[in-house]
Amino acid sequence: MAIVTPRLLSHEEEYGRSRSYAILEAATRQRLEETFQQRMGGRVPHQWQVDVTEALLVGLDCTVIAGTGSGKTMPFVMPTFVEFDKIYFIISPLNALEADQAGRFADLKVPAAAVNRTTFSDKLMEVCKIRLTHVIGAFIIDEAHCITQWGGNFRTEYSGLDKFRALVPTPVPFLVTSATLTPFQLEQTRSNLSIEETRSFYLNLGNDHPNIKQEIDFAALDFIVAGAEKKEDIPRTIIFVNDVSKTHVVAHRLRAMVPDPLRPEIALLHARRSEDSKRETWRRFKEGEVRILVATEAAAMVRDGRTALAVQFGVPENLAVWLQRAGRAGRSPLLEATAVMLVERSAIQRVGVKKEAGVREEESGAPADNSSGSEFEEEEEKLKAATTTAAAATAAAVIKYRKTVEQNLRAWIEAEGCRRDVADAYFDNPPRRSPISPSRCCNNCATAASLTTGPPPASASATPSGAMVALATAPPPLDALADTTGGDHDFNTALERRAGTHLKTVKSSLMEWRFTIRQTKYKFSSLKADNILPDGALTTIVSLRRDVKTIHDLVRVLNPPWPHVNVHGAEVLKIVRELDLAEDA
Repeated sequence: MAIVTPRLLSHEEEYGRSRSYAILEAATRQRLEETFQQRMGGRVPHQWQVDVTEALLVGLDCTVIAGTGSGKTMPFVMPTFVEFDKIYFIISPLNALEADQAGRFADLKVPAAAVNRTTFSDKLMEVCKIRLTHVIGAFIIDEAHCITQWGGNFRTEYSGLDKFRALVPTPVPFLVTSATLTPFQLEQTRSNLSIEETRSFYLNLGNDHPNIKQEIDFAALDFIVAGAEKKEDIPRTIIFVNDVSKTHVVAHRLRAMVPDPLRPEIALLHARRSEDSKRETWRRFKEGEVRILVATEAAAMVRDGRTALAVQFGVPENLAVWLQRAGRAGRSPLLEATAVMLVERSAIQRVGVKKEAGVREEESGAPADNSSGSEFEEEEEKLKAATTTAAAATAAAVIKYRKTVEQNLRAWIEAEGCRRDVADAYFDNPPRRSPISPSRCCNNCATAASLTTGPPPASASATPSGAMVALATAPPPLDALADTTGGDHDFNTALERRAGTHLKTVKSSLMEWRFTIRQTKYKFSSLKADNILPDGALTTIVSLRRDVKTIHDLVRVLNPPWPHVNVHGAEVLKIVRELDLAEDA
């Protein structure tokens, strides 16, 4: 927290400070920007950093959601560039984070001190006896997701912040920051801190890191040090584990794999080490004296701009924890980094299927009215009635796994499309400013791109929820099934439909295919057969004949789009074509 000389504000100043942005003239914003550049070596502040600072200066509560390394810490101290007589209190969940911030603030010529049980002294006690009400600039809650994530056990004090707000004078604003506040956690945090949505400043920049490739792997840690003969062969890496005992197991494994001179390059950081030991270990890692840091949550919030690889050893508590840890790599946007989750097999191994009570097979039966007038529609209803019993049984099943995994994290792990889409939807991230190359997005997007011979599909579209559609609508060429007509088909004309026994044969074959592929390729996924090839897409494909020959054709006729068209479209078209040839023989 920044400690400066206090000055009393008049009643008129307090009133004006809490009324509007109007009291901050353009000259004040210019002064903020100029001071920022002076203290940051010529770097220009983001306008949103100036906006947040301005909101604090006029007394507005602020909530800022932004990814790690985005610069959301700067508004903690920027008010001191124009208010020299205010104290800003920063509440942090970890002593190491406090020490790191105090050191960085000192580099910016902002007096700061880390105050916690390890640094508290009689001198600080005397300072605390001074009446501080009129010199408090703001209270800043850093890593605010910890209010709900840790408040119940690890940091019980965080759950009491609602009581603390009641003791703070009304004109004093609160700034709440986090990289991983879900909409639900945001609502809880606002409620706990009495922040009114309509009378506060809210900024959501999202928490996506375009420069960090997200991967999932079931292999061991060996890839980190494989073939390393010298220090430079080992990437700067943080390996996160879920409990203290595993830090020693992981470190022992890695040290056994490298030559003796490289063993000191692997260090441990966890809560049971002394404060001095933790500070020294972190210093050595930041300064490049060690290349690999095996850590628990103690390292999840400290900053280092040169970490190229973040590895999660075992499934973490939830998706928010994973993205917090993944964000420790690539804090500099200029660094291409990678975050890898090593998932234990038990997380995807099923131990049985439990039927939910109260589901009756007849509830999923065919509609009562089958009189559609079309032979195709009549056959469709008969086939639907014949298969809904199995579908109802599948829908009524609850998949059980050996290891319990939080549902949003499981969705990320089992995602067949872009993994970033899962995180974007969960955190309500805003639209992405620019697309990400599939090869640098996630391993799913990289794999999908490698399966095409034409332009790779867009793995991360301009809107978070649209990437799966973008993946589906990119029309790659298709080897033997490529369009040989020299142009697009005219889909405005009536297309020849299959009928009778042939229609039933094609549909049955595609239904059998999707159930088979569900049991083979997707056996460890929570996807159902009709997620892989939806009923609507299946019906459209079956009802059309030779007019649909290529993936490009499929993309044009399928509405809504089929998300897996690039992955399975060729195989489906091949099945249909062979059945058509057999019918015509």
